[in-house]
Amino acid sequence: MIDHLVSELLRNRAHLPIHEESRLKEAIYQLVHLRRRHRFESPSDSGSTFSSEAVFGTVTRREPGWVHRPAPEREAPVFVRNGLHLSVGLELVQRDGSLRLPAVRDRYTPGFAALLSENDPPRTGTRIYLAITEEHVHTVGRILASRLPAVSSGHVVKVLAERGEYPRPDSFTIFLANSDRDPALRMIADCEFDRYTDRSCRRSLFAEAGPGGSAWMEGAAGVSAGESRAACAATALHAHPDVDEATLREALRSEFSRRGFDPDHPHLLLRARRRG
Repeated sequence: MIDHLVSELLRNRAHLPIHEESRLKEAIYQLVHLRRRHRFESPSDSGSTFSSEAVFGTVTRREPGWVHRPAPEREAPVFVRNGLHLSVGLELVQRDGSLRLPAVRDRYTPGFAALLSENDPPRTGTRIYLAITEEHVHTVGRILASRLPAVSSGHVVKVLAERGEYPRPDSFTIFLANSDRDPALRMIADCEFDRYTDRSCRRSLFAEAGPGGSAWMEGAAGVSAGESRAACAATALHAHPDVDEATLREALRSEFSRRGFDPDHPHLLLRARRRG
């Protein structure tokens, strides 16, 4: 894996903004993780997006921590959590006081909608990437909503919302516990997701190939696994812009290790970082 990464960086070195590390990080993220040479321009039809409910269906989850606040002027009861006020029907209030609310989000992170599981995933886990074609987004979304709960203790599924961004190797991203990774990959293989994969998409060079056209890597929740590794590569290349293959390889290994990634298998975290 590290050799392929070094080769790709050296092959494109002349076209990369080596002397501006922040721009270099973005360029490497596009080239090595998303496997495209130029930053994507905004689609011509910016209003053409997938809604989370259309992709995943009507899915709900139990959400604890909401506190009932008397509001005589409201017909429906009002609940408060973390400064948010929510007026809901009595049918959504569970016996333990928790609420049964939609598990889908139209704007989870920039450009992505999401499906949230009943339980939150851990702080450190695995991201599984699927390069699903635009025409099969709804099919795969419904399968994941139905099948993932049986093999996962907690997960988040993100789907690329902007239709104009397809194809991309991360059109679906599943984040779950490392212990749930193998069962989830077996489920992906059983469902033959490769039937829905865009074969024009190349796998991220930071990721390990999985079954059913999938790819995966370990990382922290709330942090882009691809961007964090691209930052390592950018630092190494920025500091060693004119070196040979062997020197760049060692610089990359050193930077991956310094930031908590396995230097020879950068899709993995160092063992000390895997628990979270």
